[in-house]
Order: sequence, then C-alpha cells, then structure tokens
Amino acid sequence: MKKSKPYGVWPSEIDANSASRALTELNYLQSFDGVLFWTENRAQENGRSVIVCQDKHGNVSDVLPAPFSHGSKVHEYGGIAYTVFDRSLYFVNAKDQRIYSIDLSKDGLSPSPLTPKNSLRYADLIFDSRHKRIIAICEDHSDARSIKNYIVSIQITGGLSEITTLISGSDFYAYPRLNSDNSDLCWIQWNHPNMPWDHTELWTASNEKIGITNKKCIVKDKSEQSITQPCWSSKNEIFYISDSSGWWNIYRENNNSIQQTMKSNHDYAEPFWQFGTANYCVLDNGDICFFRSNDGNWEFGFASSDSSSIKVEQTDYTSYKCICKHRNGIYAIASGPLKPQEIVSFDSDLNFRTRYKPDIIKFNINDISIGESNYYPSANGELVHAFYYSPKNSQYIDNSYELPPTIFLCHGGPTSATNRSLNFKIQFWTNRGFAVLDINYRGSSGFGREYRARLKNNWGIFDIQDIYHAAKYFSSKSKIDKSRCIIRGSSAGGFTVLSALTKLDIFKTGACLYGIGDLEKLADDTHKFESNYLDSLIGNRIDKSEEYKERSPINHINNLNCPVIFFQGLEDMVVPPNQSQLMVDKLVQKKIKVEYVTFDDEGHGFKKAKNIAHALYRELSFYLDVLYLDV
Repeated sequence: MKKSKPYGVWPSEIDANSASRALTELNYLQSFDGVLFWTENRAQENGRSVIVCQDKHGNVSDVLPAPFSHGSKVHEYGGIAYTVFDRSLYFVNAKDQRIYSIDLSKDGLSPSPLTPKNSLRYADLIFDSRHKRIIAICEDHSDARSIKNYIVSIQITGGLSEITTLISGSDFYAYPRLNSDNSDLCWIQWNHPNMPWDHTELWTASNEKIGITNKKCIVKDKSEQSITQPCWSSKNEIFYISDSSGWWNIYRENNNSIQQTMKSNHDYAEPFWQFGTANYCVLDNGDICFFRSNDGNWEFGFASSDSSSIKVEQTDYTSYKCICKHRNGIYAIASGPLKPQEIVSFDSDLNFRTRYKPDIIKFNINDISIGESNYYPSANGELVHAFYYSPKNSQYIDNSYELPPTIFLCHGGPTSATNRSLNFKIQFWTNRGFAVLDINYRGSSGFGREYRARLKNNWGIFDIQDIYHAAKYFSSKSKIDKSRCIIRGSSAGGFTVLSALTKLDIFKTGACLYGIGDLEKLADDTHKFESNYLDSLIGNRIDKSEEYKERSPINHINNLNCPVIFFQGLEDMVVPPNQSQLMVDKLVQKKIKVEYVTFDDEGHGFKKAKNIAHALYRELSFYLDVLYLDV
C-alpha cells in the first residue's frame, strides 16, 4: 500500500545525481564501410562528446581517446563534425576547434592535428574520395566584428593541410553533400536577416579538382520557403525538404523537374539549429524511409518511390533522429516515454530490433509519468499543444484531496519544440509530487509553418497568452493547483519565464536558466547566427525600438513580485552572463528573494554531471522554501 505524503515532498529514488548520469545523449549516427559510428555526450565525463563505433561483429568501442572531445562551435550550437575514410577518422576537437585525424586500424594512437592553430572553426565534414580531401563548413573568427562563413576543402596529404575556399558570398551554409561518384556537390545557403527556418536556397555545382564550377540555384521561384536536409539518391537525383506547401515535406529534383514526393499535413523536418540533422533517407530502389511529426510526437514510415504506397507505424518510440542506411537495414536513434535513447534498426516490413543501449540508471516504470498530449484553447480560440505530466511515485500518494503544485516548462528556441520521450529532468519533479506542464506554445515547430510563424513579431506576447490560458484550462480540468504554480525555462524559454513573471500574477516562483532579460542588449551582444533573429520575433530594431523596450523584462521589474532563481554558465556566448546579472542586480535592489547560481566552466546549457546535479538540488530547495513545503 502506498504511503501518504503531500505533493511536492515525496521521497524519490530519482535524485539529482542519478538524473544527471542518465543524460548520456546519442547523436550523429553514420555508417562507413559497414561500421556504424555515433557520438555520446557523457555528462559523467565532464560533458565530453565521445565518438563510438560498432564493428561488423557487433563489438562496441570508443574510438576517441580522452581528453579529446568531438564538438564544433560553428554557429555556437555546432553539430556533426566528423567523417571517416579508409579507416581514418577525421573530427573537430571541442577544445581548440582544429580538425584531427586518427588511424583506426592501429591501437593506441593519439590523434594528429590536420589543421593549424588559428581562428577557424569547422562543422559538417564530408569526405571527397575523388580528390582526397575533406569538404566542410568553415567559420572564420579572425575578425570578431565580421565573422565569415564558407564551404572549404582541406587536403589530407602530409602534415598540416592546405585550406581552400570553395564557396563564399552568403552569410551561412549547411549540408554540403556529394553525389555517388563525387562529381557534383549540393548545399543550402541563406542570408541575414533570415533564419534557416525562414528562407534558404538549394544550390548545386560541379566538383572539380580545381574547385567548384557551374554553380546554380535549383529552386527557380523566389517564394519564401525553408529548404533543408538535401541529399543525393543512388540515381543522382537530389532530394530535399521544403515547407513551400505550408509543411516541411519531401521533394525530388531531376533534370530541372521538381516533384513533391510526400504530400501531407505533417512536418518531415525540424528547425535547423545544429548541423547533421537527418530525418529521412532514400533507399537504392527509390523508396523513402522517413520520420514525421504528429501532435508533438514523431513517427516513422516508408513511402514507395512513386509515393503511391505509404506505411506509417506507431511504436513505443515517440522520438527518432539520425536516420542512416547501414549494411542491409535502416538505423536510427530512438526513444519513448518509457525508453531512454537507444540505437535501433528496422526494415520495410516494420520489424524493429535494438542494436545498442548506453549504460543508464535502472528505474521502476511505475515511477515514470507519461506525458498526456493535449490541445487547449488560447487567445482568439487558437488551439495550442502541451504535454501534461501528472505526479507519479510507486511508493507515495497524496490523500489530502489537494491538487498538485505545477511546474510550467518553456522550451528554448523559441523556434523549437518539446516531445514526451523519457526525460529524467521531468521525472525528477513528477516523482516528488509535482505536476509538469510542457507547452508547445504558438511559434513551436512540428505543427506546420503557419503555427511556427505565429510568433513572428509576437514573441513575448503570444507565448505569454498561451501560458495564461494553459493555467486557466488545466485548472478548470482539476489537473493543477492554480495557487501553487511555478514557471521555468532556459535560453529563449528563460525570456518567456521572465516575461510571464512581469505580466502575469499566477506564479509563486520561477527559474530562469541562461535566459534573456534585456532584448536591446541581446541584439548588441549575441553571436552571428542569431544576430538578426529578433528581427522576425520582435521586428527591426530601428523601427521597433519601443517594442524592444516594452518587451524587455528588465524594464518591468516593478511588476515582478515573486522569488526567482537564476542559473548561468559564465562561458555562454549565445546569451551572455550580463543578461542574468542585470536582472539579479535589479531584483536585489527591489529586495525580492533571489538566488544566482553560476558555473564558470559551462557555456550555453550545462553538460557536466556535477553541475547538472547541483543545479537541480538548488532549484528543488528553492521551490520547497518558497512554497513552504517541509520535507
């Protein structure tokens, strides 16, 4: 029989240390010559990103010796930054941003630098076997006032290699991809003030020894569309994803003819934040294997080459990423409400098989709260999506007939989304008796371009309306205690937290993780990739200067009257630490209860297990104190 204790103070076996250890993240799955490679971000190894491989016999081993760590800082968010050719691994080392190589056929070797020490960063490495060179995205930081992005080639023969600019002139590039015989190259590019989910272009060119020739943009019309994830089929057709229909669907280009191969009200892609995202692949027979969004979850399916037959499967997994062809199957990283990330394989008959699971903490499934998918009415009757997690603990229950205190989660981006795959940072709270409301406010991705565009010029307005109406709706359904609501969010979600605390009076406290308080200052200080992001979220800074002031939480401190806890990495280049410091100073002057927790060895997002655990403990203690909950 369960014991009775009030919501919020249930003893839990999911402590901060175990939650941080469970955060091993798998990513960037690729197949080379019958060997499977991927990365593992290991919080318990101080956030080191290790490249791992599974050989043809199923043996798994690390191929990146400590202290080396895979990691690109291009766009600050980075992404995939390794490739393999002829048993040599080429990767970007996180510490110095140089490309290194290591011979995988010999044991005990240490990686050797391929590029010199300088101000260049690299990402999205591919190997050009025809010309024995690496092609990569390069970001030049030699002039901090004028950062440049290019597509470059890097020769691999002997000593430090020559770096040659192949393509330049646009503000940003991504997805350089070679066809089957390496004779042609495709890529996407875009310019300020666009973000890659606003408008991008798809280009091709001949890949010659002397460089790139015969460049052409293969999308002829000038309509605003976001193109992403281009690839070549074995027949040298170009496939890509575009949202020109209003949804990110799959298209094929061949001999100047464009065909929409997938036509449905689903997104087959997600916003480009990091290099290397892969949501579909084209099989040798022309069939397409894909992932697509469906009410905040992701599902997988197969489509015949002429799209006359489409099979979609619902499984225990609700999130998929990094699809790749490997040997005779399709491989991907998958997770679900009761399944941590694992590598799976599947075929066109929808047969699944688990191929690899990282070591994670053991847990009782009776302690795991599964998110319930909901649509609720917000302002103007528009429907908004959210996952509701009820308190869940196999040993404890609240018999007081009270409703649970509730944590509202605001995801980052804001052009991003949340899903309901197993997340111990959520279970940490639900297992203690908190409800969690994870909101895909208007502007989130996965619900089509129109929904995603709702936040244009409306950031700090529509997201706050959606939070207010969520509180109203879920309290009317007796899901939450409206008198004990908490709000937390990171990065752009931290801005939503601070905005909500200055505009709404429904929260007892809040947690802002590396969030934004001053939009004007952010426009001056942030990095190149997002330097014009506010143009679409708020408006042009010159024309909309009053809106920047009006929507900056720091200018409404007098309306903030509840305790707040702040967390900040002091190496953060995306949201600089001065954003948190200025807010903290203002609240201290106002004599509002505030805590400020900093980490001098973290950037934008916390990667090290000890820091993640410390932050969770501090946050829990802060909430319990504010809500007068006695453990």
